[in-house]
Amino acid sequence: MTNQDPALVDRISDASKKATNAIGDWWNRVTTDNRPPTNPENLVPVKNLPIYEEIDSQKQYKFVVEEPLPLQREFATIRHAFAREYERLSSRFQRVDNTVSKSKDAISKTKTYLENEWTVLPKAAAITVGGMAGFVLGLKR
Repeated sequence: MTNQDPALVDRISDASKKATNAIGDWWNRVTTDNRPPTNPENLVPVKNLPIYEEIDSQKQYKFVVEEPLPLQREFATIRHAFAREYERLSSRFQRVDNTVSKSKDAISKTKTYLENEWTVLPKAAAITVGGMAGFVLGLKR
């Protein structure tokens, strides 16, 4: 490095100042309002602005009854027949479904109770029943 070259720190600070100035100039250009000045003759006072829509005339609608096509009638008949049969079957099998769900709940609770570590009585009963079954099977021979 020669004596004429500025120090590295000075060069870095000059570069950061230039970058900051460039960013500031860019921001000023972007945010300035480039619209032409307003003409007072074209301005409308707030009280003259239409805030609410004025209802000049009520729109009149006419109801047109549309008759279904023949194929639509047939599909509707089939759909209603299936709906009636489904209702009949679902009412019959609702009792079966309730019974199955209650049985499933009871079995899952029993399984959880038996799998618990601190339940001694069911384990002792299972061992006793197993031992008695072995004794009975042993007597048959």
